[in-house]
Amino acid sequence: MFYKISQLTLNPGKKNNSIDEVFVAQPDARSEGLAGRLFAIIKIESREPDYLKFVNFLLPELNHQYYQNEKLILRERLSTIKIDHIFESALAKTNKSLASIVQNDKLRLEIANLNITLGVIYENELHFAAIGKNRAFLIFRAEALDGEYKMSEVAAGAEPAGGWNKLFGSVVSGHLPTGGYFLFTNETLPEFLSQKQLKEIITALPPAGAVEQIKNLLGSINSFVAFSGILIKNTTGLMAESARPMAQNVQTSISNLKTTESSTEKLLAPSGMIDLRGWLGRLQAKLPRWPKGLTSADREQLKNKIFFKKRPTFDLITKFLSAIKNSLLYFFGLIYTLLKTLANPQGLKAAPSKLTITAKTGFLSLVAWFKGLNNKLKIILAVALVSLLIFLGNSLYLNKQNEAVEQQKNYDEQIKQLALITDRTEANLLYNNETAAKIDLLELKQLLSALPAGIENTDERVATARKRIEEFTEKIKHLVKLNGTLIFDTATIAGSAKTGNLVFAGGRLIAAGGNTIVAYDTTSKKSTSTTVTANTLTSPSVSGDNIFYYADRSEFSFNFKNNKTAKLAVKLPNEASAVAASALYNNRLYLLAPSVNQIYKLNRSKDIFDGAAAWLSEPADLSGATGLYIDGDIYIVTADGRGSKYLRGKKEVFSLEAAEPPIESAAKIIITGKKQYVYLVEGKKERVIVFNKGGKFIKQYQITNSTGLTDIALNEQTKKIYWLADGKIFETPASEL
Repeated sequence: MFYKISQLTLNPGKKNNSIDEVFVAQPDARSEGLAGRLFAIIKIESREPDYLKFVNFLLPELNHQYYQNEKLILRERLSTIKIDHIFESALAKTNKSLASIVQNDKLRLEIANLNITLGVIYENELHFAAIGKNRAFLIFRAEALDGEYKMSEVAAGAEPAGGWNKLFGSVVSGHLPTGGYFLFTNETLPEFLSQKQLKEIITALPPAGAVEQIKNLLGSINSFVAFSGILIKNTTGLMAESARPMAQNVQTSISNLKTTESSTEKLLAPSGMIDLRGWLGRLQAKLPRWPKGLTSADREQLKNKIFFKKRPTFDLITKFLSAIKNSLLYFFGLIYTLLKTLANPQGLKAAPSKLTITAKTGFLSLVAWFKGLNNKLKIILAVALVSLLIFLGNSLYLNKQNEAVEQQKNYDEQIKQLALITDRTEANLLYNNETAAKIDLLELKQLLSALPAGIENTDERVATARKRIEEFTEKIKHLVKLNGTLIFDTATIAGSAKTGNLVFAGGRLIAAGGNTIVAYDTTSKKSTSTTVTANTLTSPSVSGDNIFYYADRSEFSFNFKNNKTAKLAVKLPNEASAVAASALYNNRLYLLAPSVNQIYKLNRSKDIFDGAAAWLSEPADLSGATGLYIDGDIYIVTADGRGSKYLRGKKEVFSLEAAEPPIESAAKIIITGKKQYVYLVEGKKERVIVFNKGGKFIKQYQITNSTGLTDIALNEQTKKIYWLADGKIFETPASEL
């Protein structure tokens, strides 16, 4: 068997004001081996008849739609049909049935009152959908089968965006680690038992025993709420429960249970409750105990000596009152002298000198008084002064020590929180929940920034956490770091000319920049250099054996087979003062002019492109546009990574997902012909960002051994990317091509 599953239900009886259901399907052996086992946790914060009818319909309907699904019948013959596909299909049909019964029977239901988790466990695969406030926890060993267990909460609950038709629309899928556990509960159970208690119970006992132990702990709570949960354990590759070592003895087990009972009682005690048992125990410990072996007369005599001995107090009270009187007289005299001095301007001017004289006189009087004391009093006074200084020093030391302890306590709490969120982030990434992982990652970075600078040099826990955060960041970024292989350095033939764009055509790599074109044959390893009368060659477009470059309101053609060049004039309207990019398609030249938010189409007539016409037939915002690509549709990209698509002069539905980190200086867009991928080149961040044709962010590449990226070229046959960086051409593999 691949898994063990146990369910927990604990209701307060008639005092319960909610509907609480735990469901675990009981299919026959053939159905379970083919499709696994369904389960559900339902908590509805109402006991209205409409909600009862809803629950009584939901569970049988889901059970029927799943185990009688047509895809399940085909699964016996087609192994390509996955369990998650069958589960999603069953949920979709159940959603449709629920919407129908709610509408037809006019059920008065509020989605906000529903807390439902529906799932299926098949071998070590777990798939579930949830709405509301139910909780889900993953307990796993991070390193090895004998490592320490970690417990992380998996963000699963969500508010349905499509109403009853899409009530259960989001499915979380993943594999349960070997020896790992998954705990589904309602909202109240984790509020009464801590994660530490749950982890210790679940990992120490078999699922059935763990559920019974949790019931025993919760049963002693005088609560009017219901508790429900489902515990699943992946037993793949583990020894049988009967082979586990037994506890040392019964006494140890009873002692552990008493300790657990005591800690649970303290944890669940209401805030402000007085612990009479504890106070009585401490009071009894402080009361004097009669020595053994004393007679009644001895005890009475000892009692009188301790409690009833009369001590003279009259002299002490008199001295205390006299000291208070003298202090008050001195205080009021000081105030009177101060007011009198302030009222007399001449006296105010002479106050500093008088104060100095008074202080000097007082000090001499004190010295004379001290000399007049006998040796015994001098020793007593010196001891008192030293004791006072020691007391003050000790107070300051203890104060600093307490502050250090408090700081260490806060620091340990921060480290504990850091480890908790790190484990939760790992669990979210394990189940492809990138949205929650991004939120956790932001919180982790804030926690790290709050720690003292350089603390990772002394605390290995912080260094480990920072390393894991960097790994999580790369996973969320979909970052692929590659070590490029140097193919050719254009400086060896182009001299000081800096090449800025790259094309792969006819088995040759053609790099151009300034007024120089460098061609490198990847087969013969030969290279040539050609100079044209232009300032800067940009926007290369391949047409047959020629590459066309735009420069200075002209197009320069370069035949890469015979290295011949030609210049073609380009006639543009006066308002198109600046061209950001150009592309040649079907012997027509298209020019991108962001300053006037227009794309101009020009026809070729011998050695000239003229007849410029505005291609866009509706208003468009092309501000910030930097790249243009044509494959029948026209694609435009802006510096900040905004993509747009146009067909026959009108805008189509198209956008590019946000990448991490955000795009700031995209300079070129390329689209592959076969696999339909979109590539953006961002030289400022030394990366190439890959999207699918629908605009979904796939990955991003970076070369670790070069800088100064300006352009790339693609070889779809060999699945390689050629990089032009600082005049050098590198190659790297590209698995998606």
